[in-house]
Amino acid sequence: MKKRMTYINSLDGLRALAIILVIGYHLRISIFRGGFIGVDMFFVLSGYLITNQILNKIKDVPKFSIKEFWFKRIKRLFPAMIMLLMVVTIYVLIKTPERWQSIISDDVAGVLGVSNWWYIIKKVPYTDTFSHPAPLKHLWSLAVEAQFYLLLPLLFVGTNPPKAKKKLAFVMLVAILIFSAISMGLWYKPGDINRAYYGTDTRIFGLLIGSLTAYLYPYKRLANQLPTKTSQLFDVIGTSLLVGLLSFVVFGNEFLSGLYHGGLLIISLVSAILMCLVIHPDTKLNRLFSTSLLRWIGTRSYSLYLWHYPIIVLMTPMKITGIYRVALMFFQVILMFVLAEMSYKYVETPFRKRTRGISWQQQLKQTVKRSATVRIEGLLIGITLIGMIFTTTFFNQMVAKSVDISYEKNKSSKKETIKEPQIKKIPINQVFMIGDSVLLGAKPDIEELIPQSQVDAKVGRQFIELPKILEKNYQHKFDTETVVLISLGTNGPFKEEELSNLYQTVTEKGAHLVLLNTYVPLNWQGQVNHLLADFTSTHQDVVLIDWHDYIADKLAYLEIDGVHPTVAGRELLATLIKEQLTKYFDFQVDTKEAITTESSH
Repeated sequence: MKKRMTYINSLDGLRALAIILVIGYHLRISIFRGGFIGVDMFFVLSGYLITNQILNKIKDVPKFSIKEFWFKRIKRLFPAMIMLLMVVTIYVLIKTPERWQSIISDDVAGVLGVSNWWYIIKKVPYTDTFSHPAPLKHLWSLAVEAQFYLLLPLLFVGTNPPKAKKKLAFVMLVAILIFSAISMGLWYKPGDINRAYYGTDTRIFGLLIGSLTAYLYPYKRLANQLPTKTSQLFDVIGTSLLVGLLSFVVFGNEFLSGLYHGGLLIISLVSAILMCLVIHPDTKLNRLFSTSLLRWIGTRSYSLYLWHYPIIVLMTPMKITGIYRVALMFFQVILMFVLAEMSYKYVETPFRKRTRGISWQQQLKQTVKRSATVRIEGLLIGITLIGMIFTTTFFNQMVAKSVDISYEKNKSSKKETIKEPQIKKIPINQVFMIGDSVLLGAKPDIEELIPQSQVDAKVGRQFIELPKILEKNYQHKFDTETVVLISLGTNGPFKEEELSNLYQTVTEKGAHLVLLNTYVPLNWQGQVNHLLADFTSTHQDVVLIDWHDYIADKLAYLEIDGVHPTVAGRELLATLIKEQLTKYFDFQVDTKEAITTESSH
């Protein structure tokens, strides 16, 4: 009789932590800015468990069956995924039928386990997109795992005896890990992290760290009884590592260049050490992560991962704010857990239990014949679609109503009188404006209202690209009659050091710096705007134009993505920029009627 691997309850608790971090990150909750590292934790856990299973298998069974291994992985991953793909596809075809080609191609990539490469080819950004984001983008990580599961067992075939087989596999795993970690750094490109983030070659090191941990510290070895002092030391170390990871979750973000030059490798190593300390039965951490609530969430973590992202993407109007956003978020979390429970109970568990102890050929036949579960899946799909469509429609109506009220209020309100700053205006003959897609849309209006301006804007541009742009195209033109306006932050945050370097570059030849803050309902909005406000408060010669506060109660002037101005909004932005510049600088501008606005310096 075959010995089954001991079930590790505390690993479910770690899975629960990982999925909570990922959900919090995608819900755009500010304290989960670095929650994406939950995926790295999943990679380590998966690599550890799968390699443990393979090592136990080749020890107990004379011949390791790759076909059986692959079929078990397919049976574990695909049924719940197929249900998800059906629901998401039908929903998208009902709500936005013009996107049928995009969603079908994403479906095919998901089924084939190549979503990560597909999104690299399509140039789908990992960071949140604004207009029609891909609801299946999260399948990139499952694709990396699927490719890992395809390749890993090949290392254990064709070499005898078993010890030699294990040693050869260990050496190869170490070599691939080193290659992967180096590849991430080589592929990293400031302002475009997609290739480094999505690639199997650049991300597989997390799974390999889990695999090597299974070699060095298999579960049976970790189960040995510990002296009391050693157990206490393990708890102290484990708690410190946990606090370190959670600190990154609160203060980190995916735009830090250090992440791609060893940072994610360190996070994976820390996760592996924490995992070893948590699964040891003699630690208090083991008892903490074995609590019933965490175990319940952890056992459903796969279904939660599948469902959470499409629910957020498809059901969240970008213009939603205030109480409506809180209410919608609360409902989305409930829906995630309801669907995860239904998927776990009626899809995952039946496929897993009904085929234990029989050959993979018999399992395949039983899988095809399971008409009862197919009927249940069909019912679940129908219920899910109705609920999602109803909820999305309701919240869209609420948002539209609140936007209309705000629009009418602003239309009918009297113009406010702005007190002019008590400063002597500076003569100016040229204005260079550098920005992203928000500024790009308003370029014609800006250049018409301010003839001395030159707008250099690009979709997806980030602050890290700015030094090269200035050095190549503008620095040699700077003088005391030059204004440099920077409008960046829509696509990600930046550091105070980068802002200080910009200030030094602009002002060393006497040019004048103007900063336009951002309105982007994503995790980094507050970070960007607070940094700009703090910087201008300590640099009295820098002007801040407050686009955020100005547009916050005029959402009707934004597109459906809640970020980019409409045609009327672009004119509004151009007029705001002109008015604020003419407060501080003396140059000839178009005399069209201006919309009086309020800003901060």
